[in-house]
Amino acid sequence: IILTFATAVYDPLCQNFVAHLKRLRLDAYLLVAFTPAYHRTLRARGEQPYLHLLDGLSAAGGSDVFASKDFFLINAARYSVLTQLLRAGFHVFSADLDVALLANPLPVVWPLPYDLLLQSDARDVNTLSESSPFLLRDRLHLGGNASGVTYVNGGVFFARGTHAVARVFE
Repeated sequence: IILTFATAVYDPLCQNFVAHLKRLRLDAYLLVAFTPAYHRTLRARGEQPYLHLLDGLSAAGGSDVFASKDFFLINAARYSVLTQLLRAGFHVFSADLDVALLANPLPVVWPLPYDLLLQSDARDVNTLSESSPFLLRDRLHLGGNASGVTYVNGGVFFARGTHAVARVFE
């Protein structure tokens, strides 16, 4: 399935994401909502979202502020839902709402002999090394040497529905 997570604050992105899925005739997708109100909004549009109730989410319900309470609440909830799906045997292509699918990704990732496909979040295109002083210094407030640090983009990945892959995310 194609999996994404949405809150009311990102509803325009959600509508665009779903429009791309429908244009591609992809119907094996799951929208996850965190509040009853937004769950009702999605159902009113004819969607069949999953409600993962998230107590403590702010009224804004966004996760754009790195390391904010909402950021950590939503990320923890995302991995909770993901591991449940993986343990149930679902193969998951997870994509954030700001990802515009221009083609069905499943025929590309499905035949590959990997249980988990991740992409770098800080690859230097010239050296192919992991390098992000901004991420380490400015966002994570860590100093020192960045060697040996690998950055993984949590916004787009493919995971086969196995207990071993679920364990990685746990």
